[in-house]
Amino acid sequence: MAATSVAEGRRASRDLSESIKFVCAAIETEDKDPICLVCAGFSRPRARKTCTRCDSFGRCGAMLLFNLFGLDIVSRPGSLTEENGSDEVILGCVIHGEGLDFFFKQVIWSKVLPDRTLQINTGAVINEPFSATGRYSIDMRKLEQKDPIETHMNLVIRDIHLADNGTYKCEIREQETTLSLVEHTMVVPAPIDDLTLFTNSSSTDATGKTSYNFQELVPTYVGCRSVGGNPMPQVRIYRGKADITEEFQTKVKEHKSGEVGLEEVMYDINVYNAAFLSEASHQGKNLKCVSRIHKLPQMKRMVSGTMDVQFPPQVSGCHEESFAYMGKKDHVISCKLSANPPVVLSSVYWMVEGANVTNLTNGESKDGITANVTVNAEDNSIHVSLTFVEVDPASYQKYILRAANALADKHYAIHLVAATTTSTTTQTPADLPGKNDYNIVGKKPQQRDGQMAAAKDSATSLFAAHLPFLLILLRLIC
Repeated sequence: MAATSVAEGRRASRDLSESIKFVCAAIETEDKDPICLVCAGFSRPRARKTCTRCDSFGRCGAMLLFNLFGLDIVSRPGSLTEENGSDEVILGCVIHGEGLDFFFKQVIWSKVLPDRTLQINTGAVINEPFSATGRYSIDMRKLEQKDPIETHMNLVIRDIHLADNGTYKCEIREQETTLSLVEHTMVVPAPIDDLTLFTNSSSTDATGKTSYNFQELVPTYVGCRSVGGNPMPQVRIYRGKADITEEFQTKVKEHKSGEVGLEEVMYDINVYNAAFLSEASHQGKNLKCVSRIHKLPQMKRMVSGTMDVQFPPQVSGCHEESFAYMGKKDHVISCKLSANPPVVLSSVYWMVEGANVTNLTNGESKDGITANVTVNAEDNSIHVSLTFVEVDPASYQKYILRAANALADKHYAIHLVAATTTSTTTQTPADLPGKNDYNIVGKKPQQRDGQMAAAKDSATSLFAAHLPFLLILLRLIC
């Protein structure tokens, strides 16, 4: 009789296993992400909650039988930051339910590495290389008075090192199947050891301020190197307030030391541009490299200096054409010169073309035209001007401004053009006030007057077209 009962029990268990296997296999066929639906038939909430997915063979019977005991890891996953040298960290792994035997159903702590997972313990015994440190242990306690029964398998790490940085996993495992798990990520911050910003040429003055030397539109190597830091720092390059990191390439090297599982990583990050281009407008801007660790502002480092961009003389503030009325008195053509290195003052003069070419330097006058040159001490810019005592027909010609520095000798041509008007007035052109007295870029006076006349003609035509309708409306009203 007993033998019959045992045989029937085995047959029932085999039938249940085959049924479970059939259900899992069916789900595996129909759904790419199968869930063992047999769990839904159990009345115990924890059994339904902890029901796991079918394995690669379509089997879930072992999981179901295990979960009948209601075993489950209830610790919440966490992320914590611990300073290097902290006394102790406890990573929780609390299990509810009965049925742990630590042989068929093991509680295993592991450290998750980029290319593998290292098992830390076998029961309460710590495995190598963690055991050799003397800093790892399992705090194992069973609280039977709890309902459900509570088992603690906490991982304790003492005297925190940078090598302890990483992700730790606690799992209930039966053979090769994970039944329940929880992960904890521990960040052990490390400061950035060094940050360097460098170019092909730089200099430091007596006050310690650094200047980075460039020549306009000449490719120059610019690089920033960040060494150290954990987690891996983010390195950015700024020109003034503009983030220009996208113009650079980034290379990261990881220097590892120590045994696998207890490795310390030193990050060596190079952000560089081998053909960095600067413009005259970048002169005096701040070039800055910042290395920071996400969510750890206290780990931020920064290095910066002033951009010293060399460029040939450039002219601004005047245009290729300057308009003036015939007879205009004290008409002025004014320009601003800038350069780095500064313009050589003795090189600045005006070439007046005509029957005879005349060069006018600062303070010189000829035929009612006077040249003036002044220097702005703040930015070393030079303001040059030509003043006409009275504009006459001979004044309408080309004037060439010449300036040089150590990089180049530049010439800029400016034409004095006669300003005209179609309006009738008793005023003389020399007395006309307003913008026409100065350098004008854009529409000439006759163009603006023509547009006004066209607008008046359009309004007159519109009124004439509607006049008959207005007369009819007036008669109806009267």
